Amino acid sequence: MDKKLDNLFDDQFTRLVTTLTSQGRLDAISKEFAEKKSDEERMSFILGLDAVQQHVVVPELQETKSSEVASRFRTEGNQLFCQKKYEASVACYTRSVLHAPHYHHQPSDCPDSELALAYANRSAALFHLEQWLDCLADIGHALHCSYPRRLGYKLYTRKGQCLTRLGRYEDAVKSFRSSKEAISDAGLDSRRRTTLTQQLDGFIEKGLEAAKCTELLGNVGADPFFSVCSDRLQPELAKDCRNGIFPSLSASCDVTFSPDRGRYLVAKRDILPGEVVLVEKPYSSILLPDNYAHYCHYCYKFCYSLAPCPKCTEALYCSDACRMASLKSYHGYECGLLGVLQRSGVGKFGHLALRTILQVSCVDVIRYRNMLTRGEFNSITTPLLQGCDLDGLYLPTNYRTIHCLITHSDDRAVSDLFRRSVMADFLLKCAKEVRYFDDCSESPNDDVLPFVGGLLLSHLQSFPCNAHEIAEFELDKENLVESAPRELGAAIYSTLSLFNHSCDPAVNRNFYGDVCVVRAIKTIRRSDEISDNYGAVYAVHPREQRRRLLESQYYFRCNCEPCRCDWPLYPCIEDVRPTWRCTGCRASMSDDDSGLLTCERCPCRKSTSERLSTLVSSQEKYEAAFEKLMTCDVDRSLAGLLEYLRVLDNNICLPWREYNNCQEAVKQCFSVMSNCHVIKK
Repeated sequence: MDKKLDNLFDDQFTRLVTTLTSQGRLDAISKEFAEKKSDEERMSFILGLDAVQQHVVVPELQETKSSEVASRFRTEGNQLFCQKKYEASVACYTRSVLHAPHYHHQPSDCPDSELALAYANRSAALFHLEQWLDCLADIGHALHCSYPRRLGYKLYTRKGQCLTRLGRYEDAVKSFRSSKEAISDAGLDSRRRTTLTQQLDGFIEKGLEAAKCTELLGNVGADPFFSVCSDRLQPELAKDCRNGIFPSLSASCDVTFSPDRGRYLVAKRDILPGEVVLVEKPYSSILLPDNYAHYCHYCYKFCYSLAPCPKCTEALYCSDACRMASLKSYHGYECGLLGVLQRSGVGKFGHLALRTILQVSCVDVIRYRNMLTRGEFNSITTPLLQGCDLDGLYLPTNYRTIHCLITHSDDRAVSDLFRRSVMADFLLKCAKEVRYFDDCSESPNDDVLPFVGGLLLSHLQSFPCNAHEIAEFELDKENLVESAPRELGAAIYSTLSLFNHSCDPAVNRNFYGDVCVVRAIKTIRRSDEISDNYGAVYAVHPREQRRRLLESQYYFRCNCEPCRCDWPLYPCIEDVRPTWRCTGCRASMSDDDSGLLTCERCPCRKSTSERLSTLVSSQEKYEAAFEKLMTCDVDRSLAGLLEYLRVLDNNICLPWREYNNCQEAVKQCFSVMSNCHVIKK
């Protein structure tokens, strides 16, 4: 790994500013730059600065495969394997897989056996970790990569043992028989060959007996806990249940606009807790570098048996399908560039901005520029519909929805815009280095480069305010309460970006791969806003801290109900004497000595004992559901938790601690149902 890449952009920018300062040019350049009104004008100015072109340079990209490096990591993995440190050995074998020279077309083209040996050794470690499916995958990889014939019997034996553990006895018998056949190529002495043959005959006999028993009695089934984190079906919105203009949204939602709040979502009807309000694939997404070694670069699935990009030493994939899709989409350009992007200091938003552009062909970018020049979108005058196509649809696959996201250019300091513009120039040079512009019929001239640079600059401003993290739930099945999400990647979602913030949000986000599913976590009344959360929650963060965070990153001062009323932090939330809610007008009710509740807004009066009875009855069901959740029985707990939320919504005014508890339990259920990985202690 080239240490010269670490913080490369930051170092280049520092040297640029130092040079301009020493030349006495910084103030004049800043003043002239401040006069530029559009991102394209800013980039045209940056591209014309000799000092920028001198200091901002993209280094050599490709870090080549190396048998020597692969062998070194494999040897390190072998040492850890002998110490029974199987998880650590898998990590080393994966690095060996990454660096091993890769066959290009057929297994016989493999330059050496390093790749096959790395796969085979990793399969042995995975066998000890009882990762049967991943072990089988690696055995398949090794055999496909011309694993030495003299060692093949070991893989077939291991394959048979994995299949036996999975209850696939007939397939296991076939593998054991293949191992017997392969022994003849092993060059073993007769004594060793006889011992192995007898051992395999025993495996075959037991496998045949087990297969007969399975046929008679049926399979006993998998570990019931396995279903908790197996691939669950991603929720979908039926075509007739989608919003007519914003198809990622449910028909229960509408988008509206006001000058002071911009675009935001409201409910067209009452929405109950648990209802899906959005399902959206991002326009573009990235996996964060810390996750490269364990997650598929394309679908973000956790996988031990990842296979590498055939050229670079960064990207790994869970399947050939993901590898091919990645190469056809963005990795064909990014291959060899990932090392620069992850270590140069451009950060996740810089990488995401570049990938967003690379996913639009240069031909389509020029076509889009020409449409803007001709004013083809001028007919879309209302702010509500900005980003819609000419048919009036706000499609998540349409680049224009991303380009039209707010950038807050007017709120930014000149120094902030200047740094982002120089970063856009760095990313533009990356695009040139990977021959992005070669697809254009016209060469990148004085018009194309400032335009594409302007698009990059726009994204570098809008993404910090609009992009979302892709999360995965790290589940400790022995301690669900302490289980928590971790960040896998970052993505830009055009419709999800339209949700405004509340410190008491109405919805919760979960991810299936990089697809975002948004569900209601409270009852949302007709015409009420459907609010998301930008990372500042009233029960966790004091009001002033929340407001500082939101103002610094999102450029607004929060005035949601928890901020207006300064709701308490979780430890101080009331949990003894609730404030009752009127079921008619939804105002609060006061409790008098006569045992009656009186609405503070309308004439409604209710019996305190009746309301308590309703609450206690529902609370008992909630506690039973909560106990099921503690054993990760999501399917049997979720309905009871959602029902209790509905009862609390109808009867209790917030804040109320048990409401927070129930809401968090519902969120844990949704987390287990989506991207979820069981961690081992």
